[in-house]
Amino acid sequence: MSEHSYLIAENLELKTQVQNLKLEINQWQSHYDDLSMKYYQLQQSKINPNDLLEYEDLKIQQQRYQEQEIQQSFIIKQQNQFILNLQQENRDLIDKVDQLKQKAKNYDCLKQQYQNLEQASQKYFEELEMIKQRPPTIIVPNPDVTALYREINRLNAIIQQMCKNSIESICKTSYEYKNYQNDESIIENFNEQKKFYDQTIKKSDEKKQFY
Repeated sequence: MSEHSYLIAENLELKTQVQNLKLEINQWQSHYDDLSMKYYQLQQSKINPNDLLEYEDLKIQQQRYQEQEIQQSFIIKQQNQFILNLQQENRDLIDKVDQLKQKAKNYDCLKQQYQNLEQASQKYFEELEMIKQRPPTIIVPNPDVTALYREINRLNAIIQQMCKNSIESICKTSYEYKNYQNDESIIENFNEQKKFYDQTIKKSDEKKQFY
């Protein structure tokens, strides 16, 4: 039996005891009323010594009943206070049970999320293992090759500048010669030099992109 069920059972038992005490008080009250009636009747009738003795006994009994009634009332108050405390404890326990139920729901939700993440991570781990078992397809840069391409780029830049200067010189010469001599061979040479210059720039750009 859980603590909550035990408190509920004890609460019911205390309620039963209080009801029994109330019934007993009512019985004592009824008996007290009877004694009071007898006392009143004795006062109305002729008093004799025996009646006086009985009267004294009745007074003693009445005093005892009153004392018992006070004690029973005190006990009932204590029992009622105890019942109120139990009811408050029961409400607190019910609140705690509700909180635990909510925590259990949250735990189930987090557990499901964890299982989903675990399954996803297991799937990714398996894919990673498969990738590790495949032959490598990524080329790792070689420092020597990197240095070689840097030198090639540097030489290409020098060649481009030389070609540019040469073409500018040819353009100037061909322009003057065309005006004065009109020689087609110089124009053809200029076109070839320009074509070589364009190809050089294109190759250099391709190597830069590859690097």
